[in-house]
Amino acid sequence: MRVELLGGRGEDLWPYPGRVFAVGPSHTFMDLASAINGAFARWDRSHLSMFTLADGRVVTDRETGAEMAASMGGPIRASLDIESAGVARTTAPGAEFQFIFDLGDSWTHRCGVGVAAVVLTAGIGPGSATGTVAFRDGGVAVPGCAAMPVSGGQAQCVTTFATAGAHPITTAYSGDGVLLPATATTTVDVTATPNLFQLLLGVLLRFVVTFHLFGF
Repeated sequence: MRVELLGGRGEDLWPYPGRVFAVGPSHTFMDLASAINGAFARWDRSHLSMFTLADGRVVTDRETGAEMAASMGGPIRASLDIESAGVARTTAPGAEFQFIFDLGDSWTHRCGVGVAAVVLTAGIGPGSATGTVAFRDGGVAVPGCAAMPVSGGQAQCVTTFATAGAHPITTAYSGDGVLLPATATTTVDVTATPNLFQLLLGVLLRFVVTFHLFGF
């Protein structure tokens, strides 16, 4: 699952900082909320959290859910309990939903359930190369992978694919003043196994795609 921070405190972020999470069949939305808050280095966890699913259902603590249901603007259906509702039982591949941390500052995140978690690696020679690499899927920038720094002869990015099938992945190396810019393209074939998905939500397939780019 990929989670991107869109903004908070009335400000929009760009590019969106993101993280990739492995969510198993026993993980609850509270487990996911704790993982997200830890990944974004939040030290004060006392603020309320809330997930809003694509169908409008709300996942939050029981007290907040009861208050929202009783209010004029509350959810039409009863909310799900964040402590017990399972992520794998509630979402499906390709689904997107929203997570808000701190209902006052409204730190808003977009959560996407991917078919596969993938490590994209671009190998740049020689090993002293610097600069950045942009990864694109079918010509569209891969979220969170638009300018990955080159270090030790490579640039890496972890992302997820929401759909199975062939994905033409292009890497574009920026150059570094010594090496010229360069591009390379390959096809990643993402396959989904439903039974395995139920066991390992969002981490069906993990592999490394390596591109060797030489700036000459």
